[in-house]
Amino acid sequence: MALISTDNLRDYALNPELLADKHPNTVDVINQLQSIVTALATLANELKADHNALLAKLDADAEVSDTNYAASHATSAADVTI
Repeated sequence: MALISTDNLRDYALNPELLADKHPNTVDVINQLQSIVTALATLANELKADHNALLAKLDADAEVSDTNYAASHATSAADVTI
């Protein structure tokens, strides 16, 4: 699949029907990419939540040493949004 030039992309942004007419598969590819990126964002947020929950569990476990795992290893970055 050949790359589309930036000038063409500007034209297509102003006239989406032109993109669909000249490159019908491009719209499908964009929709698939949006779906994949959304799934990756969901996965990243779930992994962050699970990681932080595991650290909280370690901190609450009486048999684990007195290390404060949540304070030293928690992920505090904002959730990924699309």
